[in-house]
Amino acid sequence: MKNEPSTKSIHPFFGKKLKERSFAKTYAEVSPLMDIALAIAETRNKAGLSQLELAKKLRTTQSVISRVENGNQNLSMKMLAKIARVLGCVIEE
Repeated sequence: MKNEPSTKSIHPFFGKKLKERSFAKTYAEVSPLMDIALAIAETRNKAGLSQLELAKKLRTTQSVISRVENGNQNLSMKMLAKIARVLGCVIEE
């Protein structure tokens, strides 16, 4: 029998870190951006598109899509609207 790698929940880590004022403030600032990034990645996957396929439809590069999905790319409202249109979804609050 192979040894299975043990995985730990990240919840205890965040529970402790969120008690730190500076971490909590930074997390609150980036959390909405990461929600958008994850929503784009999930919607793209549900649409059956690769990052490269989405990039071609948006006339950009795969590396831009990767940065968007990792939260490392500033998104204009125009680009966000283009992504939503290509993926067939609406932008909600």
